[in-house]
Amino acid sequence: MHHQRRKAPRKGYYLEALVVAVLVLLWGATVAHFRNREAALVRELASQRAALLHVDDRPTRADAALLTFDSPLFAGGSEEARGLGSSPPVAGVAVVCCLDGPGWMQKRYTMSVMNILAGLPPTFKVQLFHHGSTQSLKGLANSPGIARLIATGRVLVTLINDVHKKRSRSELYLSTYFWNTVMAEQVLFFGHGGALCHNSQLEISNFTGSFDLVASPDGGYVLLKRSNVLSWLRSVLPEGSDFIPKVHGPITYLVGNLRKLPGVRAAPTEVTDRFVLVSRSDFGPDDAIPWAISGTLSTLKPEARKAAIERCPEIKMVFPSLDNPSCFGAGSTLDKDACISSLCVSKPKPGGC
Repeated sequence: MHHQRRKAPRKGYYLEALVVAVLVLLWGATVAHFRNREAALVRELASQRAALLHVDDRPTRADAALLTFDSPLFAGGSEEARGLGSSPPVAGVAVVCCLDGPGWMQKRYTMSVMNILAGLPPTFKVQLFHHGSTQSLKGLANSPGIARLIATGRVLVTLINDVHKKRSRSELYLSTYFWNTVMAEQVLFFGHGGALCHNSQLEISNFTGSFDLVASPDGGYVLLKRSNVLSWLRSVLPEGSDFIPKVHGPITYLVGNLRKLPGVRAAPTEVTDRFVLVSRSDFGPDDAIPWAISGTLSTLKPEARKAAIERCPEIKMVFPSLDNPSCFGAGSTLDKDACISSLCVSKPKPGGC
């Protein structure tokens, strides 16, 4: 009986098998790594959520609405640093909501809040409202600089209560709950689409001393008094309701109604133009630097926009990133065609855009 001769493995068989085995091991290690990272992120967010939810969220008098957190991240230092002890009274508060923007905007949060703090007197604080959603907690987790600012005592985080967190942002802004929870009478409402100009000769006291209401046309910056808002809301809300529903553009709607409120000293246009630069087509390089700029100044002529940005460099943080060396620097390094190509605004667009 003849035994069949075993066929020898083809050349390279063992090497291929070894490569496959290594790839399988690497794939398993990679999957395990990302699963561990995902689990760690979930645990971190859960931990922060637990700390943030451990607050007294009842609407109270503004001067008693300073919230404490068990987590060291939100401890805010001593009771005196948090305003719960014998610290000086709060002259005003800059308010923003709700830390749940897209990822690219969340990266601006620390810089935006620092810009506000640097342009306000030390007797002002920043109050960050949020509703405890996963996205808003990510906004906090992605902004460790915010935690450091909280530790100084000048930034406070306020969790919106369970009833109002289910309502729209418009309904929140137009509710007595929200304005009862704002911690000071003098309020600066701001967003993340502008910047205070620290080279300006103006200070917030130039406006608060003479006016009860100063508002940019786009609602990006609004200076008002809490008592006036509450007075108007109570005069228009039906019995048993604490908010106005279904309003598009709640801040501009609020400003428009406050202007009609008897006794409110609303700033005229010439003052508003000094307060915030938004769309003045006649703005020139010799004009005084405004207190703030809102938006990307799209209606200004290129020369005027360039002059505004050079004199208020803080506004650069809201413009798209220019990371191509062809777009800036000395004249010898500028390459207009290469710059335009990198921005994906040429027609036709280059490959990869």
